[in-house]
Amino acid sequence: KGRGYFGFNPGVPLLLVLGGSQGSTSINDFILDVLPDLVQSIQVLHQTGKEDYERVVREAGVALEKLPEDVQIRYKSMDYFEKDIRVAYQGADLVISRAGASTTCEISAFGKPSILIPLPWAANDHQRANAAEYQRAGAAIVMEQDNLLPHIFMNNVVNLLADQGKLSAMGEAAKTFYKSDAASNLAQVILRYI
Repeated sequence: KGRGYFGFNPGVPLLLVLGGSQGSTSINDFILDVLPDLVQSIQVLHQTGKEDYERVVREAGVALEKLPEDVQIRYKSMDYFEKDIRVAYQGADLVISRAGASTTCEISAFGKPSILIPLPWAANDHQRANAAEYQRAGAAIVMEQDNLLPHIFMNNVVNLLADQGKLSAMGEAAKTFYKSDAASNLAQVILRYI
């Protein structure tokens, strides 16, 4: 249903690409570089960020223009998910993302396997720490932005999507980070001190 909501083929794996709430120019550029290879066998739903959206749409059009139309439609970009981020996660087989607190919490809440690309200059290097914990738990593969090479990335994506057992195990590992009662627990702590 998640794939159908965005007009994707329900029978073809879907890669959800997120760059954080503002998008990531580095991730956007990288996805544009590998896009013709990705869409050969995978569908891509790409959140670009509002500021970079028009450029990404334009460059994606150029990158895909020589491919058959039935392959071109395997790529869709969004500037920002508002109410439909839940549906995007539900439809995704694999998530490519930064490793900020909000996004990693969403990934865990939906139990999705991921490839995390920590923001290299994040405050206190917290994204690298978040990503390392996910990788240690078996929930994610971490790829450092400086070492993000197309052939390694493509191998990771293709191999993961071909191994349903591995995807499932990663999704289950991601769920271990989700704390459904976190808000209630925090409220209880605050009430104790009031």
